[in-house]
Amino acid sequence: MSSTTRVYKKTAKVIRANLTSEDKKLILKFLSTHKKNVKKATKDAAKQAKISEKEEKKAAKMAEKEEKKAARKAVKKAECIKRKPTAFANYMKMTRSSVKSENPDASFGDISKIVGGNWKKLSDEEKQQFKVE
Repeated sequence: MSSTTRVYKKTAKVIRANLTSEDKKLILKFLSTHKKNVKKATKDAAKQAKISEKEEKKAAKMAEKEEKKAARKAVKKAECIKRKPTAFANYMKMTRSSVKSENPDASFGDISKIVGGNWKKLSDEEKQQFKVE
């Protein structure tokens, strides 16, 4: 005996007695489809809950992965040792502005060539004063 029949039998005898066979069939059909719809809705809700739970786990995993990546980058950056600038780099910093003011139309490359030429003309003793230890 199906549950729809049980539900139907639990309805009052007076109501059942006054119904036509067509009405009884409609009630039974309604009860069975209603029960199917309720089952389907509960299955769908459970399915959606599982999907959202998986998405939350995935998002948490991705966030954890990003945190680890950021931590590794921070450690790597902290361990990174910068080297001292070369004597030529120091010389370039000091003389670039004066060369640029003397040659206002010169491009970046032209200014670098001029500074490099001036660097080559310096003696070793003059170059030593720009060396950082």
